[in-house]
Amino acid sequence: MVGLRASWLGALTAGLLLVAEGPARGDGTPAPETLVGALTGAGVECPQFRLADGEVVSLTGQPPAELGNYKLTGRWARFSYCMEGRTFDVLSFVEIKED
Repeated sequence: MVGLRASWLGALTAGLLLVAEGPARGDGTPAPETLVGALTGAGVECPQFRLADGEVVSLTGQPPAELGNYKLTGRWARFSYCMEGRTFDVLSFVEIKED
């Protein structure tokens, strides 16, 4: 039992070391990023957003409620309940009006 506990703790510790992400602010949190694309509707659990390169990501936080084109500011989530692709946690958004 002790060997199992030690290997589990070792795996947990290694996993915690792997979650460190790119550029951080002074307080250690990742710097906010900006995404541009279109809100495409509901997913399994979270709204879906199509990026300019075609990738569809899930949104959490404070995403827009209406379909359309948006510029989102937020951070990539480390963990998610969305069950579809990567998840972006929205801090703010601006609608992009088409001319």
